[in-house]
Amino acid sequence: LRVEARLRSPLPSHGGGDYVGGVALGGGEGWLEVAAKDDSDSLELYFSKVHRAQTSQADLFRSLGKGMADAVFSGRGGCVVALGAPGAGKTYGLMGELGEYGRMGLVPRLISEILERLGRRVTRGGGAAPAAPAWLAVSQYQVSAAGVRDLLAAGDAAARGKGADGAGCTGAATQVRVERLADALLVLERGERVARRLAPLAPGGVAHTFTVLTLFRERAAPAAPAEVGALAAVEVCGALDSRAAREEA
Repeated sequence: LRVEARLRSPLPSHGGGDYVGGVALGGGEGWLEVAAKDDSDSLELYFSKVHRAQTSQADLFRSLGKGMADAVFSGRGGCVVALGAPGAGKTYGLMGELGEYGRMGLVPRLISEILERLGRRVTRGGGAAPAAPAWLAVSQYQVSAAGVRDLLAAGDAAARGKGADGAGCTGAATQVRVERLADALLVLERGERVARRLAPLAPGGVAHTFTVLTLFRERAAPAAPAEVGALAAVEVCGALDSRAAREEA
């Protein structure tokens, strides 16, 4: 288990540097000092790693994503949870700007890394035995007190869940097979659009988004493909300014 913190890029009013909204780097790589608004008190927190405001999306992926990709090819699972107040940068860290590779977040970079490794497995030469055909599927959910909604289900009614009021839970997840990064980006953009449309309908405006990447390996017919491993990225949304909200998260 790793708990890493990322400072949000400072606004002009913050004066730049590594001081963002009362948070400053402490004496070590994993230390943060959080100061009260009136500087009357401060609290030191320790994390596995603290990423400065200048940390790039690529650096964040090297810290968290590479190990997750290794895990899924070894038949294990993994999960990354982005937790923070609204506007803290959770969506940017996980998804980033899907139209520009340099600013893409952890999830599209994970997809790119997995697809690249699958490509190398298919095209590798030499005397090694060919790898079993494998493929990647993407699923997305929105979870709130109203239930679980499949963001990739076909049609607005399915995306809303069962019933015109948006309540209810979906059954089996929609798993979209992706073979190119460009196709995966279209899937993620589609899920984000539906998530933004549904978020205001969630009780209290609190809804959490799950993106699941599942690696499958083909088996001899008629057997169904075998799941090799799965990775989940969870964005915990909503203000965590109450005990109830924190317990729900």
